Parts: sequence; C-alpha cells; structure tokens
Amino acid sequence: MSDKVVGQSVVVLFFYPADLSSACTRQACGFQRQLSALRDAGGTVVGVSGDSVSSHQLFKKVHSLDFPLLSDEEGTVADLFGVPVREGGQLNRVVDGEQRQLIRGVTAQRWTFVIGLDGRIVHRNTAVDIAGDSESVLKVVRQLASTRQ
Repeated sequence: MSDKVVGQSVVVLFFYPADLSSACTRQACGFQRQLSALRDAGGTVVGVSGDSVSSHQLFKKVHSLDFPLLSDEEGTVADLFGVPVREGGQLNRVVDGEQRQLIRGVTAQRWTFVIGLDGRIVHRNTAVDIAGDSESVLKVVRQLASTRQ
C-alpha cells in the first residue's frame, strides 16, 4: 500500500467483482453511507476491482462515491492479498441515457481487509455479507481507534 495511506490512517480495502453490478453497487454505497463515521474513526476506504480506470470514474460519478477506486486489471494487487481472481468480463449498462460497455481484466472475489497503522492486516473477511460489510468494518475501525487513545 502507498506510504500516503499506510501509517496515516487505518485502511479499509475492499475487493469487489465489478463496477455497476447490483451487488457491488450495494456494497460500495454501504461504504459511502458509512464514510463519515469511518473517517471520524481514523479510517480510509479504498475499493479494488479489475475494472478499468474509466469504468471506475463512471461508477464514482453515477453513485457519488467519495473514496478511491483502484483499477487492478491484471489482478496484481489481488494476488498480493491472496484474493482469488478469475477471467474478466463485461457489463452493459445504460448511463445518462447512453449504452456503456464496461470491461474488466479480471474478476476478483469479494474480500475485505482492514490494515492497521503499522501496515499489518488486522481483519480479513473472505465471506463478505454485502449488506453488512461496511457496518462490520466500522466496528473494527472503531475498536482500533479506541486502543490508540
């Protein structure tokens, strides 16, 4: 992870399969809803998928996501974290009345990590509950914040 993030805040790193898919949208929007609370507790949220940068930009715009999305088209970052990937794919979506084809290099499994200030993984969830992911992560981040005080 970047020195700009690690050591400066607790990092919530969530891997997800595809921009603008219904399940991934629910998960990302859950993090957006909890973003203020996560930041107040000292957390930074970063989403990772095999989608292209342009796909991420569209996803952020459509759902007003205010956190970084990392394009991992070859699965390099996923591999570093042991996140399984499979062949990429494409989604066709209508955005602003225009048909868009979103192409991703790889499709990552849905895993979530919390990385402490020391750069170590303090929480790993490989069986993510889409609806509750952001809330369970918020508990972990708050717990870490309470041990720093």
